[in-house]
Amino acid sequence: MPATVFHPVAEVSNTWVNEFWRLVVGLLAALLAGLIFGHVSAWLLLSLSAYAAWHAYQLYRLHAWLHQGARTAPPESDGIWGEVFHGLHRLQQRNRNRKRRLATIVDSDEILVMLEGKIAERGTHQQLMAVDGWYAQMFTMQLDEVDATLTEG
Repeated sequence: MPATVFHPVAEVSNTWVNEFWRLVVGLLAALLAGLIFGHVSAWLLLSLSAYAAWHAYQLYRLHAWLHQGARTAPPESDGIWGEVFHGLHRLQQRNRNRKRRLATIVDSDEILVMLEGKIAERGTHQQLMAVDGWYAQMFTMQLDEVDATLTEG
């Protein structure tokens, strides 16, 4: 039996397809109501306003969650917003883990940098950063990766 492989692109496109159909069904319901009760444009406007209000509410929830420090679980949601909340939560967890690992290194009494089986650099974090050698380059690169994941999107 072949292993199931997770494909985020396929899942995201499925989410977008579902969101598209949610919008189409809402517009068709508004069109039908407009044809039955009259004022088709008013019903379509009402439907689109409700759809926009729902997205504005989801943005409000995202904003509130992020300003809590986002250490709590993300708000429950479905569709596109569920993907957004879940993706941001995963990024935050990954960044916390990376920062924790980097902090462990920074707080070490002595750091040994080995290249090709030999000690290439030795010292505290501050000393090795001042030398601007291999350690400093790798540490800066790791720190940049943590910062970059905060702005990915």
